[in-house]
Amino acid sequence: MSAANFRDQDPLSSPPFYPDARLPVVFCGALTAAALRTAVSRPAAVTVLLSTAFVAAAAAVTLSLLTARGARFCLPLAALALGLAAGILLAGNAAQQSIDPAQLTAGHAVEGHLIEDASRYADSSTSYRLKVMRVIGSTGVVESGGVLLVSVPGGAELSAGRRLRVSYTPDHIRTTGSSVILYSRAIDELGWTAAHYAYRDLARQALFARIEAMGYRPGGLFRALVTGSRSRLTREQQRLFRESGSSHLLALSGMHLGIIAAVSFLVAKRVLGRRAAFMATLAACIIYIYLVGMRPSLLRALAMLALAGSVRLSGRRSDAVNSFALAISTLILLMPSLVHQLSFQLSALSIVGILGPGVRIRALLAPFLPRRVAMGLAAAAGAQLVTAPLALAVFGTVYPVALMSSLVLIPLVSLFVWSGLLWLALTLAVGQVPAALLLLPRQAWLIQSAARLFAGVPSAVPSVTTSVVTITVVALVVGVLYYRDGLLLLRRRPGTWPP
Repeated sequence: MSAANFRDQDPLSSPPFYPDARLPVVFCGALTAAALRTAVSRPAAVTVLLSTAFVAAAAAVTLSLLTARGARFCLPLAALALGLAAGILLAGNAAQQSIDPAQLTAGHAVEGHLIEDASRYADSSTSYRLKVMRVIGSTGVVESGGVLLVSVPGGAELSAGRRLRVSYTPDHIRTTGSSVILYSRAIDELGWTAAHYAYRDLARQALFARIEAMGYRPGGLFRALVTGSRSRLTREQQRLFRESGSSHLLALSGMHLGIIAAVSFLVAKRVLGRRAAFMATLAACIIYIYLVGMRPSLLRALAMLALAGSVRLSGRRSDAVNSFALAISTLILLMPSLVHQLSFQLSALSIVGILGPGVRIRALLAPFLPRRVAMGLAAAAGAQLVTAPLALAVFGTVYPVALMSSLVLIPLVSLFVWSGLLWLALTLAVGQVPAALLLLPRQAWLIQSAARLFAGVPSAVPSVTTSVVTITVVALVVGVLYYRDGLLLLRRRPGTWPP
């Protein structure tokens, strides 16, 4: 098959014919599955498993060098073995352990530092995620470790890196599942763990002060959408986004980073060359993530952007599935604790849905709908399809209306963020600019009104019937979308992947 024919072929009808076309996917799946499992308590058993996996990988690679047909079968086995070995090795350190409640009951105060920015809402308490360093009791100070959630009514919106002392009594301690929550009103600030955290906090406060000039309604929404700070959002606004199935728009993700990257690239490209503009865009994205916090969804999007952009600039075709698999593998290898965070799991599963079932659904809708509508609906349906079982298990509710609300709210939110960034640029260039000049208050009202409209649609209530129906529908839809691939796999067509 010639290169031209390969470029023109339909990816749905002809699987990639290279023997290593999906090796990153095999490695990523094995790595994730193994890292999610609890490490074996006996070191000898871990050693045996690791040795077996590495030997199998080495043998598979050796056999793959003999013939092309051997490569077709052995290279995936090597990727599988290496992924399992790396996952087993990381599993022991993957989960961030909560502090032992027994240590807290023996003390009256804890000292530590915030590992992420505080989560605060306009009409509720503030939550702090504290890395505990020591527990202070009547008998002295005990060095400790682990993560503790601290809830303070009306607490300040503190930034990551802040050192705190939290006073409490034993009746303030609550345990929910694997998490330990401490309810307190007495918090003392002890400084910063490093100087750069203080400079980061100054930059964040300056940005927040500038956004305040936008007005309460548009400023609070823009602050949440761009910085992740929801301190100006009320519970009612949160409820509207949640019940309209669009709460993911408030969680910083690839869509938000994509807008920052697009703005940075368009500006840098006018001054620099294409390659230099790409490097400047990566730098801008890194600075943005540093300011708003290293959220799993943003790290995943940054890794995919860096990988895909580097491949394209090198003159090669980028593959979204392989870029995604390599990005997820890199993040898990560097930060094993991500694999146990719900936000990372939902972010990864949503991309799986968009790149997997979403592509098939788009092909089915393309003959009947405009291109952009088909793409938006297919992406929303694919993400909803794959994340529904996990969302149902964790939150107990699914919102089918998200399929329609995404078509309306995503364009509105994107336009609002673009307009807000333009407003920020104008205020930096010429000083104070009325937010009404760019219709920001009107856009914020329109977004909230659309969310209220879709929030009125009944959602699926948590029940055994709902769970069974949801899982059954997901299984049936996936089966319908991929039945042809199953037939090809059973027929074992020569020269295709998977074998």
